[in-house]
Amino acid sequence: MPSFIFILSICLLEVFSERIKATIDCNFDNDLCEWRNKADSCFNWTIGNGKTGDKTSGPIADHTTGSSNGSYALIYGRRSHNSSCSAVIQSPSFYVTENSILSFWYHMNGNGIGSLNVYLVSKHTRQRIWQKTGRQSPDWLLANIPVSPGASKIEMEATAKYHFGSDLAVDDITLRKAPPSLQRTTTTLSPTTIQIAALPINCNFEDGLCGFRTYNSNFSSASWTRKNGTESLGKFTFLHGDNTTGSGSYLSLAIDNNRALIADRASLYIPAIRSQKMVCLTFAYSLPSHTSGVIQIFQTGTTTGNATLMKQLSGYHGLYWKSTFVQFLPSFEPMKIVIEGYYSGEPGCVVTLDDIHLVEGICDVQESKRTTRAVTTTFRPTTKTSPAIVFNKTSSCPSEYFGLLNELSCDFTSNLCNYTTINSPIHWQRKKGAGGNWIARIPERKNTLSGYYLTLNISTYAVRHGEGILKTPENKSNLSMFWNFRTVARKQFRYQS
Repeated sequence: MPSFIFILSICLLEVFSERIKATIDCNFDNDLCEWRNKADSCFNWTIGNGKTGDKTSGPIADHTTGSSNGSYALIYGRRSHNSSCSAVIQSPSFYVTENSILSFWYHMNGNGIGSLNVYLVSKHTRQRIWQKTGRQSPDWLLANIPVSPGASKIEMEATAKYHFGSDLAVDDITLRKAPPSLQRTTTTLSPTTIQIAALPINCNFEDGLCGFRTYNSNFSSASWTRKNGTESLGKFTFLHGDNTTGSGSYLSLAIDNNRALIADRASLYIPAIRSQKMVCLTFAYSLPSHTSGVIQIFQTGTTTGNATLMKQLSGYHGLYWKSTFVQFLPSFEPMKIVIEGYYSGEPGCVVTLDDIHLVEGICDVQESKRTTRAVTTTFRPTTKTSPAIVFNKTSSCPSEYFGLLNELSCDFTSNLCNYTTINSPIHWQRKKGAGGNWIARIPERKNTLSGYYLTLNISTYAVRHGEGILKTPENKSNLSMFWNFRTVARKQFRYQS
């Protein structure tokens, strides 16, 4: 009987695996297969053949057959209302029991190309796992995206920057079990072996590895190597020097071409840290080739060994150093940060790192398109001020949250308390009494003595869309309560933690 159950289980898993392939895989030669346009999309994906109507964008043939006989999924940029309008195509629900790879080919060529985003959607989360923005290539390009085990859906979201030169296409979507080199394994460490490093941590690799480890026993064909000078393939130079000075040192993904396999990876281990405040990681990187590999940043718990993917960078990012950041939440448990570089399996796989900074504070930096010197980042520490109002502390509220409630409380009587705003075309402004305009009136606020409140400055007709961002002080809770007043159509309010 036990043998029968074991065999039956294997058979069921194989059948289920084939079912996943049947629902996700699609070459669009038979319409959208089991993919569907999302109901709340601004406009829809459609099926294209041969050339599109736009002479400056879109493919001239599908990827599957390379001819006008085949089909692909397509958005017509001219059907978009504006640059914030998106078309979303959604896969059926699926369940994978092990790490998998979502692969597809995409075509993004034209001055009006917007963005293509891929999301992994589960019951309670919608996580972006891949993104490309702007013109990429006149050819079809391949994307390979790791997918973690679990029940999910895939969503592909496309936008157009302009109404012209903005036709965007995808083709040949597949979901497969990840090769052995991508099956992540973690080792649980004994708490007695953990050494906590003091923050801040800064490294430009001029004098070595700064205490970082590059231990990589599972993939001896790939390693992070400290080097100077250029990154080249034949006569073509991808990179002319490091990010810090142009003549210093940086880390480069070194590959043994005789033994390396696609998706072999090198790991860089930052020393374990522990902080009850927000922690910001910034670093410079370069992915200067269309065959560049992948950079992934993981947060690993030192007691559980569980690894969480925090950010992924892949594909062509231009011929210059870029900067990026990752925000980490407060943690009572020691954590380790691992930066991994993956081999694409192709010549010209250039992956480099430089100027790593890890500090306490909120990341107050935008990802740069180009850097010519070391990454400079402003870290905003939490400044404690007296709260505008005092909460009545009840038995239903744990005592450890009393200080947090005071810090998050604000009726905007005299200032913004501990909150900060980000400059943008639409911004928050502090007002008193009744407000609004001839379109919508805001009643006077009766629940505070001062009558002050925050309102979005949307009085200018020059701004058609945008976001007003208000940042809370650092906190370790998702608790919030606020009053809001909305009357104007097509305005969205979003709370994000």
